[in-house]
Amino acid sequence: MKLWMYEEHNPSHTLVKFYGEAHSDYRYIGDLDDDKLRELFLEIDPKLDVEQNMKRIKYYGFLTLFVIKK
Repeated sequence: MKLWMYEEHNPSHTLVKFYGEAHSDYRYIGDLDDDKLRELFLEIDPKLDVEQNMKRIKYYGFLTLFVIKK
């Protein structure tokens, strides 16, 4: 799956957006297979429900993750 990604880091949280096609402020991260995409999700937050987010990005073509820093 070809993906573009946008990250916004704040002291309290990180916002990560994925999009399945070229988008203005997003950077191209590559043509990722399912295993690489799972690894990327776990790098962002090891507590993510990876399978649920895999289904969402494949169905909708985009995904927004809001990760709270503790």
